[in-house]
Amino acid sequence: EEGDMTNEEDKGYFYMKKYVENEGYQIKDINLTKEASIPKTCTVLVMMGPKSKFTEIEIQKVDDYLNRGGHAFIMIDPVFGFDKIALRDTGLNELFSKWGFEVRNDIIFFEQPIPEAFQKLFGRQLMPQAVVDAYETHDITKDFKKRTSYPYARSLNKLAATPEGVTITEIIKLTDPTYWGETNIQGISEKNILVDDKDNKAPLTIAL
Repeated sequence: EEGDMTNEEDKGYFYMKKYVENEGYQIKDINLTKEASIPKTCTVLVMMGPKSKFTEIEIQKVDDYLNRGGHAFIMIDPVFGFDKIALRDTGLNELFSKWGFEVRNDIIFFEQPIPEAFQKLFGRQLMPQAVVDAYETHDITKDFKKRTSYPYARSLNKLAATPEGVTITEIIKLTDPTYWGETNIQGISEKNILVDDKDNKAPLTIAL
């Protein structure tokens, strides 16, 4: 279960699909459960916010595709589990770890500064959003001139051991110390969070 390319509402991917098609690309659905392998004609494998857990066989099909030179663009949403105590596990860290990184079990927040008098009235203004004005040097971001926003983003962690022949480049990073990766998922769902030693501190990477 992933993002819906027929959905024209805010959470849908209809307009992104149209934009890519206007650039001359064909978009096709791939069912990893039914396909024996990802077709060689696939230029880029796109995963748009998967919500269900991938099986080991499905992960192996993606890994095989990447190992034969395939390209992937993977977007991970912070989907709450049914108990709202933890984020739903997609199983993709099993794949990512083979390539030297992992998705952390957090949601990025920053505190909106407001006058003390307003804070006493309305409380702390904690925003689950990453706002980016400057980008790391890379071909992907070289034409990024405007501010971009990433609501409910999760942070990525580069592992100590990088596989031979693999280069990992951090292309969007939050260096402002007012950002943190909140790991108390239950606290987020209950709107009761507090920065502590268990949270992930800046700098935080949100795109590799």
